[in-house]
Amino acid sequence: MNTLITLMGLLSFLGLEKRSELSTLSNPQQWLMELTGNRSKSGQNVTIENTMGLPALFGAYRIIYEDTASLPQIVYERTKDGVFPVETGKLRRLLKTEPNEMMSSYDLKAANSLSLESTGNYFNRIYRSRQDGIEAIIPLDYKDVVIKKHNTKPKIWYEVSSRDLAGNHKKEILEHDDIEHGRANTLNGIIGRSPILVCMEAVGRMLATQEFASDFYANGAHVTGLISSAVQLTDNQYESVLKWWKKRTENNRGGTAVLGSDMKYQRISATPAEAELGNAFNLTDKQINQMLRIPPVMNGDNTRQSNNNREQEAIDYVTHTLRPRAKCMEAEKNRKYWLTPENRDKYFVEFNFDAHLRADSERRAKLIEVFVQNGIMTPNEARKYENMPAIDGGDDLLVMTNMAFMKDLGKITEAMVGKNNQLKPNEDTKMDKNTDKTT
Repeated sequence: MNTLITLMGLLSFLGLEKRSELSTLSNPQQWLMELTGNRSKSGQNVTIENTMGLPALFGAYRIIYEDTASLPQIVYERTKDGVFPVETGKLRRLLKTEPNEMMSSYDLKAANSLSLESTGNYFNRIYRSRQDGIEAIIPLDYKDVVIKKHNTKPKIWYEVSSRDLAGNHKKEILEHDDIEHGRANTLNGIIGRSPILVCMEAVGRMLATQEFASDFYANGAHVTGLISSAVQLTDNQYESVLKWWKKRTENNRGGTAVLGSDMKYQRISATPAEAELGNAFNLTDKQINQMLRIPPVMNGDNTRQSNNNREQEAIDYVTHTLRPRAKCMEAEKNRKYWLTPENRDKYFVEFNFDAHLRADSERRAKLIEVFVQNGIMTPNEARKYENMPAIDGGDDLLVMTNMAFMKDLGKITEAMVGKNNQLKPNEDTKMDKNTDKTT
């Protein structure tokens, strides 16, 4: 028994504990989705890649990942005097400029955001050194990552597939601290779910509508018809007429065909109006905006736009669409970038939404004016907000002196009366009208 316990402890120390993949039929991992596909009731095989061809869906993805990538990531430090941005350090450079030698910080944020929206997960591998901390942050393809969970303990690993320089396939088992893993639409807190999979039937209908429209217009909007004859046709005559008609109409869209005197053609396909393809596509756009919480006006639907609701829709988009995504990414970064509780309490990463919430120049000027006049922001802080250089004497807070608490009005009045009395000239002081000087 002791030998068995010792062996299990050794396996745990070596990282050879028994693991199981977190993939089920109801919540498959993304590599399983791509391997088997997901056929909807409409007959369409729904995958991440083929749904990118839906213009409204691709447009919604693009809105979110471009806006997320444009948000600055700022590293803050908590001190006894307050919270301040970290101005130096390798992690600041990685998040602000270049997370690795292959891409910019914008590219990494865009890749993470697009993967999160389309697959429900994004993965970054964190490369660390003992001396300098984090050296690089590199995104991983969701198809190359499999999450493994300990059978009895609350512990997970990541199996990452890759190829070496010689092209040989290899797999690595990495600790959870080495992988930054953002999740969306998760049921168990470990694996995110793709909105494409969750709404597979709706997305399948969208693909079917797109395919039907392509076939419909590819044949000049006349898909099928009935050729009838007043006389009985033999099998050879039937095949000959059918072959001739197919050849005649296959590459001649919208033309005119001539039939024999004893034959007539009756179109039985739906007209464009009857097919209501326009309404079908409008429904597709609406459902995609609902899936990803996109204001319709931002994704090409201007039917309900007005000057009164445009600004409010932009604020709602930032509050209810961008902010939850950003909080998801912030929580994972703050959990994985610092390994000790002390550093996690001291440092944190946050997205800056100031650029998205900026109003027009006039409103922004009034807001800054209120902040400076009421001691919330120094003049130099206001100038920095507008990307202007600092000025001498601009680091002190200002405050307006024409406001006071009502309970202090009596004291202020007495002080002002006393001050005015000190400024009055004495009775024996005379003014020389010629020189404008007192004598």
